[in-house]
Amino acid sequence: MNKMNKMKTLFPLLTLLFFSFSLMAQVGINTPTPDSNSVLDLKSKTKGLLIPRMTTLQREAMSDVKFSQGMMVYDISLDILFVGYGNGALSTEWYAMNPWKTEHRTDNNTNKAHMTTMTAGSIKHGNVGIGTLTPTKKLTISGNDYQFGIKNTTKNDIWGLTNSGNNLFFQYTPNGSSASNKMILTSSGYLGIGTASPGAKLQVNGESR
Repeated sequence: MNKMNKMKTLFPLLTLLFFSFSLMAQVGINTPTPDSNSVLDLKSKTKGLLIPRMTTLQREAMSDVKFSQGMMVYDISLDILFVGYGNGALSTEWYAMNPWKTEHRTDNNTNKAHMTTMTAGSIKHGNVGIGTLTPTKKLTISGNDYQFGIKNTTKNDIWGLTNSGNNLFFQYTPNGSSASNKMILTSSGYLGIGTASPGAKLQVNGESR
């Protein structure tokens, strides 16, 4: 076979291989049918996926040299999974995937399972914000409705606290009805029960015993 014939035979083979690898967009480990939307599909009933583990200082040192968005590491100092975000390949910030810690309990375990956050004493922690990006206290709640509410799941009644006009309102919302103020603490330090505008340190409208 001359050189020209060899090239004619080799070219279709190379073309076929190229398209075969191009069309194989998914890689499956322990599965012959990887998910069509995945690049890598892992399946196992006895093993898990282990990503890089490092201390908080080692993780934060990565910010000095920048990293790509989506970088994942497990912080062994805080026991938290972190994902990098920011500016493309020049990211410097980390998202804590779950700063709240809950210890797994089996169904028949009667021991208490606490939920905690930011407990490492060697780390300078910030504040927790719900509905706000700039919490100013250990827990800051912001919203147009109740800032804090307690609901009766049987009757769907809600008792709630809300801050409006620099005053603190204690409100009650029956099932399917509008909220009504039951007590107010003004910014001047006046407490009113049955009135929305107390004029003394304590003002009660209605019967009292």
